[in-house]
Amino acid sequence: MKSIIKAFPYPILGRGDDYLDSEFQSTMDTRKDMVGSDEHIFLDYSFLLSNEDIDRLVTAKKASYAIDVHCSDTLFRKVYAVGANGSIEFQSGQLYGKVTFTPLVIATQSINDFQSEDLNEEFGEEPFSLQVGDIMAIDDPQIRYIEFDKLQFESLVRVETAPEIPDETYRFRLEEDMITILMGKKFRNVWEICRQEKDKAPMLAMSVYKDCIHA
Repeated sequence: MKSIIKAFPYPILGRGDDYLDSEFQSTMDTRKDMVGSDEHIFLDYSFLLSNEDIDRLVTAKKASYAIDVHCSDTLFRKVYAVGANGSIEFQSGQLYGKVTFTPLVIATQSINDFQSEDLNEEFGEEPFSLQVGDIMAIDDPQIRYIEFDKLQFESLVRVETAPEIPDETYRFRLEEDMITILMGKKFRNVWEICRQEKDKAPMLAMSVYKDCIHA
């Protein structure tokens, strides 16, 4: 998928006044649901496209609705080619914190003769050539904040005392199926004490788990 920031030699619906009287709109909602013993995130979406020329390309499968999903906290980014409405399922741990969903229409085949009667006159009357991945329409990005689920994350973590590291520090071992938090002796003692006190446990756990997410 191409960046929307730079200039393009072809029109993009939803960017400035490239089109005069066409609309590309989307609605998106996120929800959590249990899948087996894991909590997954679901994005429910629907699109409204009023430009007949782009819509014909979507119907002919030469273009597709798409959603660019970007989560910097987990380094997750993927463009999903989707239908006019439906849901995308994200597994536990894929999304956390700030997540940006950008609705798009992208070309899925090379198109050599694209034209639309609704184009701004500055584009002239010559047809446009589009390549696979070119953005044809874009709606405003929508931002959601996925809350940290402490209980769910704890199921992926184990804690071990590590005498070889400084007493008041902790480290992470990420090479295995589960995340291992290696704790110095004094830090492990504080950890166990705080786990017994409901007012202190969430603050300490969130601090350590947040470091783990960014490790």
